[in-house]
Amino acid sequence: MMIFREQTKLGIPLYPINAAVMPVLLYYNTQAALEMPPDELVRPVLVALVSSLFLCSISCLVFFAFMGKGNLRRAVCLGALSTSSLFSIFYSLTYCVILDGLFKVSGSSVSVMATAPSWLPIFWIMAILLVVIAILKPVLLLKLESSFSAVLMVLILTQIGVLALNCFNYNSICQSVEQLQVKEIDLLKAKKSDVKPDVFYIILDQMAGRDGLKEYLQYDDDWFYTELEKRGFYLAKKSLSNYPITRLSLASSLNMSYLDKYQSAAGSDKKNWTMMNKLARDNQTARLFKKQGYHYVLVDSGFAASNNSNIADEIQSGTFTDFFSERILRSTIVSLFPGAEEAIMSFARNRILNQFDYLQKMEKNNKPKFVFTHILSPHEPYLFGANGEPIYFPGGRCDHQWTPETRNAYLAQVEFIQKKSLATIDIMLAKNPDAVFVLQGDHGTHCSDYVSEHSPSDNLLNERYSILNAYKVPSIIQARLVDDIEPVNSFVVILNGLFDYGIEPSPDKQIYSSYDEPFLFKDVSERVIRRREK
Repeated sequence: MMIFREQTKLGIPLYPINAAVMPVLLYYNTQAALEMPPDELVRPVLVALVSSLFLCSISCLVFFAFMGKGNLRRAVCLGALSTSSLFSIFYSLTYCVILDGLFKVSGSSVSVMATAPSWLPIFWIMAILLVVIAILKPVLLLKLESSFSAVLMVLILTQIGVLALNCFNYNSICQSVEQLQVKEIDLLKAKKSDVKPDVFYIILDQMAGRDGLKEYLQYDDDWFYTELEKRGFYLAKKSLSNYPITRLSLASSLNMSYLDKYQSAAGSDKKNWTMMNKLARDNQTARLFKKQGYHYVLVDSGFAASNNSNIADEIQSGTFTDFFSERILRSTIVSLFPGAEEAIMSFARNRILNQFDYLQKMEKNNKPKFVFTHILSPHEPYLFGANGEPIYFPGGRCDHQWTPETRNAYLAQVEFIQKKSLATIDIMLAKNPDAVFVLQGDHGTHCSDYVSEHSPSDNLLNERYSILNAYKVPSIIQARLVDDIEPVNSFVVILNGLFDYGIEPSPDKQIYSSYDEPFLFKDVSERVIRRREK
């Protein structure tokens, strides 16, 4: 006991903070650095930091209450050790996910998750026994603390170093993209215009077109198109998506170009999504509207490509969590508890409702605004019944195809999102009748096969490129629209019509790439039957 009395002058140990934060950095560096910008770490690291301080404080107070004033240092040591052990248990499943990911990258068929149920409880018991031993054998406590502190310090410094390298690579790519964007913007000149309507770009993720829904899901949504026409929308009935994956589609439509011209900025790693995130976040469409004095508002989707922006004047966030923080939460032992997945999915559900709610509350003011919102629905997971009632279903497949339950859940969600979109547009038009709307799907469904295939079937291609594409624009712009206008040219027509920028339209094309290698672009236009039917 004398050991602890002699060391009461020492400060509070920091290794519980390392135990909480290090797994978050490790998960990002090994599982998400190529997909998500470093700023995605802010929320989960902040939560881990606050949680570690809170739990360590509570643990120290509990031990101090039992041991008395003369054992302050021992109570602090036990509190720190027990907090660290608790976080090692909390993240134990996360380590399994990380190891599985590393084995997969190396080509190994080993699955840590498959054997986890047999050895994880043993690991948990050992972590608890470590604290029990430290309580019963005070002489071992400082040795255990020293070991924990040293190991965790090495691990977190290693992850900080890897993160620094990832940040350097991320910033290098972003700077290269930025240079190309600024160069293009500087070449564009516009005429002054007194007509500056508010412009709303609303992406409904995986909202298939009318023909795709009929052919592949036997669903007739003619009523929705009729309602849009009643509200003055022009329907591009033969429109197709230009890309099959969300980030590619957003980057293309928001920058009014195909993405191959930016490939030089992407670097040598063909699996790095940094360029796409950068293009979608800090896009040319928003830059050109800002050049005309517009206020750029981004309504946070929670998704890496559309939840932040360096050029936005205003970012509206609906929930504290985002896609990445929810992904980390799913990797922890929280996912083992009954109802955990439904609770996590409820964050996404609330975020979608908050996006619609924000659009409905938006007022018209003296300064024109360009508003972009990417609503992650009717894409899975399935969170809404046809009338908006809460459901929590991740979806599933059988022999590469959607199960009947998944098809029904998707169609119910389509119906709700269509109703909610119409109700939202009605409220917005009542306050802002001259507003411009682009209501668009980023890509169609993939109920017939996986998009991740490197050699997609013709069936999948025809299904995947079918999208909703609707416009409410002034008559002078509507006269320039055609039935087969594609997203890459949506804002070419609008910006040229409003400000005479003189932007050259791009040719209609369907470009395919997989999730595994997003920069291996293939022109599949000739394989899409609907193109040949135009």
